[in-house]
Amino acid sequence: MVPGVYAKSAYKVKFGPDFSQIIRKHRSWEATDAWDIAAGFTGNLLVVAAQNDAIIPSEIPQKLADSASNAAKKDLLIIPGAGHNSIWDSLMLSPDLYEKTRSAFETCLSK
Repeated sequence: MVPGVYAKSAYKVKFGPDFSQIIRKHRSWEATDAWDIAAGFTGNLLVVAAQNDAIIPSEIPQKLADSASNAAKKDLLIIPGAGHNSIWDSLMLSPDLYEKTRSAFETCLSK
Protein backbone atom coordinates (compact mmCIF):
# COMPACT_ATOMS: atom_id res chain seq x y z
CA MET A 1 0.00 0.00 0.00
CA VAL A 2 1.23 3.47 -0.71
CA PRO A 3 2.50 5.01 2.51
CA GLY A 4 1.93 8.58 3.53
CA VAL A 5 4.88 10.64 2.32
CA TYR A 6 5.52 13.65 4.51
CA ALA A 7 7.75 16.69 4.57
CA LYS A 8 10.72 16.04 6.83
CA SER A 9 9.49 18.81 9.13
CA ALA A 10 6.53 16.56 10.09
CA TYR A 11 8.65 13.63 11.28
CA LYS A 12 9.02 14.66 14.91
CA VAL A 13 5.67 16.38 15.32
CA LYS A 14 2.97 14.44 17.19
CA PHE A 15 -0.24 13.67 15.35
CA GLY A 16 -2.61 16.55 15.95
CA PRO A 17 -3.17 20.11 14.72
CA ASP A 18 0.52 20.94 14.27
CA PHE A 19 1.12 17.77 12.25
CA SER A 20 -1.98 18.42 10.14
CA GLN A 21 -0.87 21.98 9.47
CA ILE A 22 2.44 20.73 8.05
CA ILE A 23 1.05 17.97 5.85
CA ARG A 24 -1.92 20.00 4.59
CA LYS A 25 0.33 22.53 2.89
CA HIS A 26 0.02 22.23 -0.87
CA ARG A 27 2.43 19.59 -2.17
CA SER A 28 4.29 19.47 1.14
CA TRP A 29 5.16 15.86 0.34
CA GLU A 30 7.68 17.10 -2.23
CA ALA A 31 9.95 18.12 0.68
CA THR A 32 10.44 14.52 1.79
CA ASP A 33 13.47 12.29 1.92
CA ALA A 34 11.32 9.27 1.05
CA TRP A 35 12.63 9.29 -2.52
CA ASP A 36 16.23 8.99 -1.29
CA ILE A 37 15.24 6.27 1.15
CA ALA A 38 13.48 4.38 -1.66
CA ALA A 39 16.58 4.75 -3.86
CA GLY A 40 18.59 2.89 -1.25
CA PHE A 41 16.12 0.01 -1.00
CA THR A 42 17.51 -3.19 -2.54
CA GLY A 43 14.72 -5.67 -1.85
CA ASN A 44 11.59 -6.41 -3.87
CA LEU A 45 9.04 -3.59 -3.96
CA LEU A 46 5.35 -3.71 -4.74
CA VAL A 47 3.52 -0.39 -4.57
CA VAL A 48 -0.26 -0.86 -4.42
CA ALA A 49 -2.32 2.28 -4.99
CA ALA A 50 -5.98 3.20 -5.33
CA GLN A 51 -6.90 4.79 -8.65
CA ASN A 52 -9.29 7.25 -6.98
CA ASP A 53 -7.42 7.97 -3.75
CA ALA A 54 -8.60 11.30 -2.35
CA ILE A 55 -5.92 11.28 0.39
CA ILE A 56 -2.66 10.19 -1.27
CA PRO A 57 -1.74 12.50 -4.18
CA SER A 58 -1.72 10.58 -7.46
CA GLU A 59 1.92 11.42 -8.20
CA ILE A 60 3.25 9.66 -5.09
CA PRO A 61 2.84 5.98 -6.08
CA GLN A 62 4.66 6.39 -9.41
CA LYS A 63 7.37 8.60 -7.92
CA LEU A 64 7.92 6.08 -5.13
CA ALA A 65 8.30 3.23 -7.63
CA ASP A 66 10.52 5.32 -9.91
CA SER A 67 12.72 6.34 -6.98
CA ALA A 68 13.41 2.72 -6.01
CA SER A 69 16.16 2.54 -8.61
CA ASN A 70 18.11 -0.14 -6.74
CA ALA A 71 15.19 -2.44 -5.98
CA ALA A 72 15.78 -6.04 -7.02
CA LYS A 73 12.24 -6.14 -8.44
CA LYS A 74 9.59 -3.47 -8.45
CA ASP A 75 6.05 -3.13 -9.62
CA LEU A 76 3.30 -0.54 -9.35
CA LEU A 77 -0.22 -1.92 -9.16
CA ILE A 78 -3.08 0.57 -9.48
CA ILE A 79 -6.42 -0.80 -8.28
CA PRO A 80 -9.03 0.48 -10.77
CA GLY A 81 -11.96 2.38 -9.28
CA ALA A 82 -10.71 2.01 -5.71
CA GLY A 83 -10.62 4.86 -3.23
CA HIS A 84 -8.34 5.40 -0.24
CA ASN A 85 -10.28 3.05 2.01
CA SER A 86 -11.76 0.67 -0.55
CA ILE A 87 -8.86 -1.21 -2.12
CA TRP A 88 -9.71 -4.49 -0.43
CA ASP A 89 -13.43 -4.08 -1.15
CA SER A 90 -12.56 -3.61 -4.84
CA LEU A 91 -10.46 -6.78 -4.80
CA MET A 92 -13.23 -8.81 -3.20
CA LEU A 93 -15.69 -7.70 -5.89
CA SER A 94 -13.51 -8.78 -8.81
CA PRO A 95 -12.04 -12.29 -8.95
CA ASP A 96 -9.78 -11.26 -11.86
CA LEU A 97 -8.44 -8.23 -10.00
CA TYR A 98 -8.01 -10.31 -6.85
CA GLU A 99 -5.96 -12.86 -8.80
CA LYS A 100 -3.85 -10.16 -10.46
CA THR A 101 -3.11 -8.65 -7.04
CA ARG A 102 -2.39 -12.01 -5.44
CA SER A 103 0.00 -12.81 -8.25
CA ALA A 104 1.76 -9.44 -7.85
CA PHE A 105 2.26 -10.13 -4.13
CA GLU A 106 3.53 -13.63 -4.88
CA THR A 107 6.03 -12.26 -7.41
CA CYS A 108 7.18 -9.57 -5.00
CA LEU A 109 7.66 -12.06 -2.16
CA SER A 110 9.59 -14.56 -4.28
CA LYS A 111 13.34 -14.38 -4.72
